[in-house]
Amino acid sequence: MSVVFDEDLTMEEFYGELSREYPMINFSWVGVRTLPAGERWSENQPQHLVGFNPRINLAQQGNEDPDLPEYPLFSLEDYSVGSNVLQEDLYKSVAEAYETHFKSQLEYIKDQEEFVERFDYNYFKTDFYKDSLDYIDENGVKTYGVLAYATAEDFLKYIDELPYASIYINEVLPTKPNIYYN
Repeated sequence: MSVVFDEDLTMEEFYGELSREYPMINFSWVGVRTLPAGERWSENQPQHLVGFNPRINLAQQGNEDPDLPEYPLFSLEDYSVGSNVLQEDLYKSVAEAYETHFKSQLEYIKDQEEFVERFDYNYFKTDFYKDSLDYIDENGVKTYGVLAYATAEDFLKYIDELPYASIYINEVLPTKPNIYYN
């Protein structure tokens, strides 16, 4: 399902209030707001959706490792936290990791201007990435919605507790997607 929230959530709210509170719902993509709600980036451009996969243990695809000092936490797999961290500090730490990760990936793709102009369907996209970074630097990394997977039972159990404005069913599967899905 695609879930659009009634209000944007900070990364701390997303991790502490949703991701941790509803472990049976697999949040597989977090959409990040990169311009004010209801506005378009450009009148003659499509609305570009950007976000990230919030799973910390997910290995980065591809064989290129960007310069970590320049792009910290490019892969969330590089995030680690000490075992003596208090729960509220953990929420803040993971939220900061999400923010750093998203900014690093956005900064990295923005810096690949030649690649983006050559291979993306829209050569104005480099300007979009720059403007997106400016927006999140000013307004923070906030999510307007997520892509989530769960069983029908789990969705029904928690649906009234989620802070949603709208929910869209994207796909219904007759079985769980794979043996690793809990």
